[in-house]
Amino acid sequence: FLGSVLNLTFLVRQIFSHQPNRNFVRSLIVTESHVRLVHVDRGGTYLTPPINIHDDPHTFIRLVLGISSTSEDVLGIDTSVQWSVDPKTGRKSSGTLKTVGDNGKAVVFDLTTDNFPFCRPEAVGRGTVCWYGTHPDTGKRVLIKDSWRTEDNAPETLFLEKARGIDGVVQMLFHEDSCAETKRFAPEHCEPRGFPNRIKLRVVLELYGQSIWFCESRHQLVSALRDAIAAHHDLLNRQVLHRDISMYNILLKGPDSGPGRSSVLIDLDLAVWAQRGVSNTKADVNKGTRMYQSISALCSSDPTNDHPSPPLDYLDDLESFFYVFCHLIFGSGRPGV
Repeated sequence: FLGSVLNLTFLVRQIFSHQPNRNFVRSLIVTESHVRLVHVDRGGTYLTPPINIHDDPHTFIRLVLGISSTSEDVLGIDTSVQWSVDPKTGRKSSGTLKTVGDNGKAVVFDLTTDNFPFCRPEAVGRGTVCWYGTHPDTGKRVLIKDSWRTEDNAPETLFLEKARGIDGVVQMLFHEDSCAETKRFAPEHCEPRGFPNRIKLRVVLELYGQSIWFCESRHQLVSALRDAIAAHHDLLNRQVLHRDISMYNILLKGPDSGPGRSSVLIDLDLAVWAQRGVSNTKADVNKGTRMYQSISALCSSDPTNDHPSPPLDYLDDLESFFYVFCHLIFGSGRPGV
């Protein structure tokens, strides 16, 4: 059974990648005498106890019918995302995504087919999916971000609200704080229990350019990095510490952005509140992008380190900016390479 579960977990990752509007995946492991239901969502992997298919054929048939259902909800698909299929090619030709606007009414965005959704590769965890859509009223392109946070983490929307109006920090248009919860998915009598409950958050954001990795000149690189640090300072003045400075969380604004800063800080998933530049949260190497983390954060994961991890402060983020700069200087052959 263990080998089958490991193989199935790999296949589940592929399903989440190719069907980004999946909330969970269910499958069966069948032997000549037993069956087990495997349920995987962003919280964890659950297994039913082995069920003897000869002694209890009715349950076996119900399980087969359940995972063969024509109901998208039963199969774990988020029905707020809908696709149209070209009858000639059998491929997705267009799609829509429904969420809630500031006035509490439903807003339906057309999903663009020229940009594939971005999906984080893991099956369990934040499971971030970024959709590219078009605003139904203005016609402007937007980014719609779905992610799964644990209950003990503050929602990103709290920090995005604080960031409103800061030039150089991602701007939020709409948000839906609780689209789904993993505790409502897991079948009864599954084991192990006790995985953290994760809540699905949907945020509609302004769309920006490419990562700073695609800078085309030294002047553009230095300007973008300087502007990102200045935006980080403005964010800190509102008691928000970013905590996940990385290459792909600094975006270029693009040629049509108008006056103002040339880059944008995005992704406040891991942000924390900070007083006078210092947070109450200790360094955690398991959160953030390890390649750009400060020495202090990295040392916190060293089992031979007898010193307690210090609280995070703005210097840890500035150190991350420095490592991004080093990566760009020493690791870039040409824009994007």
